Amino acid sequence: MPSAVRVFISYSHEDAAFVARLRTALQGAGADIWIDHERLQPGAPNWQLAIREGIEQANVVIYVASPTGARSPFVYDEINLARSLGRRVIPLWAEGNSWPDCVPLGWGSTQYIDARDAQYKSGVAILLDTLGIRPAQTAPAPPAPIAPVRSAAPFVGGASFVGDAGLLAPSGGGGLRGMWKAIREQAAQAEEVQRRAQEQQAVHNDSSEKDAAASAAGAEEASATANRPRSRRPRAERGGPMLVRPNTASNVPPKPKS
Repeated sequence: MPSAVRVFISYSHEDAAFVARLRTALQGAGADIWIDHERLQPGAPNWQLAIREGIEQANVVIYVASPTGARSPFVYDEINLARSLGRRVIPLWAEGNSWPDCVPLGWGSTQYIDARDAQYKSGVAILLDTLGIRPAQTAPAPPAPIAPVRSAAPFVGGASFVGDAGLLAPSGGGGLRGMWKAIREQAAQAEEVQRRAQEQQAVHNDSSEKDAAASAAGAEEASATANRPRSRRPRAERGGPMLVRPNTASNVPPKPKS
């Protein structure tokens, strides 16, 4: 596993608040930071020697550029020592409106990283990328719990979506509120479709029952007619030809003799 990047921060104590914020970001990305007030032990026999050793052990030196930093003789000596030792010096602009007023003489054309005010986050990101390190990954915040549901609403296919718009949606509105509205609209449409289908089925059933009753009545009447006994009527009444026997002699009785 590669060792941590050792960073020496050269700054004016008037920029201590900025440096404290910067130190937190660098340490969070895994860098080993050397800052004078943290590494110098009380009673050190030679604090200048301790600072020299800190620069010698560093991989890179960050110069916190500001008007006060440019006027500090200690910062000036630290930068010159770092350059003489062949250490890389990265200017990080922290305060001031004019770049030449924030660096020692001869540094006016030096490339720098702007981390002033609103550019702080982007400037630190560029610095970390320049150092070849990445900020520590933070675990995402867990989602807010959803309150238990209270009501149920029918949905397509006999399934059921349960809930209450006020419970499912977080405070201030959001995607869940819109989703619940869409679910209720779909449920209402499904109920309407089901109601119309039931009405059509009822009309169809009623018509089928009427047709079946009419067919049964007709069949019953036809059966009664077929089974009814026929009356024997005279042929004349039935409209057929009526046979009349001829008046032959054989059929006439004899007259009495006088």
